[in-house]
Amino acid sequence: MNPPPTPLVPSAPPAGSFATDLLVYAGRLLETPSGLAQAVLDYAHAVAQRGTSDVVTVPVLHDGQPHEVRLLVGGAVPLAALSPAEARTREQAQADLDALRSRVSSSPRISDGNGSEDDDYWQTAAYSEWEY
Repeated sequence: MNPPPTPLVPSAPPAGSFATDLLVYAGRLLETPSGLAQAVLDYAHAVAQRGTSDVVTVPVLHDGQPHEVRLLVGGAVPLAALSPAEARTREQAQADLDALRSRVSSSPRISDGNGSEDDDYWQTAAYSEWEY
């Protein structure tokens, strides 16, 4: 099991500062202005679909002070955007799971490297244990 990401920023922004989200990059938490983490993720997805990469400059808070960080974005760079969310009901969580399964089942199958098609993981017992 991997250790949790190492925070680069305080857990809460200083009083009087802007609303923030978290961007997870290379196992680190970066505190960004609200909406920016999702924008970086969306841009990284667009760049990855073109089969390239890019460097973006992102404003962050580090030790309560504003800084800028330059990030490489593209398909091979793990990235996640965390934003505050409302609590989900069991039914909403199941609908989210069903929507994701639908996206996976409509995606092209991937080769397992042995010349055969990979089994549909989303229908296996290993995945089903995560049912809500």
